[in-house]
Amino acid sequence: MAYTSTHVDGFLSQLQASRLPSPAIRRDIRLSAGVSCRQLALLVGVTPMTVIRWEKGATPHTEHAIRYREVLDALQSLT
Repeated sequence: MAYTSTHVDGFLSQLQASRLPSPAIRRDIRLSAGVSCRQLALLVGVTPMTVIRWEKGATPHTEHAIRYREVLDALQSLT
């Protein structure tokens, strides 16, 4: 079976998402960027309470983890 670049990109996104920063770092990134839990939740497509749970150590589901990591990386590049 030949793998397309879409397969590879999907796998790499999942791998990167599985390597989220520690919960404390996640929170620090958000706060340093001046973003509220509500704002971050809207960007990722979850509730603010979910963001709070992630910042306390809960593990996001893969599809949310990928988006969460992308948003955290973007916020971190702003600071």
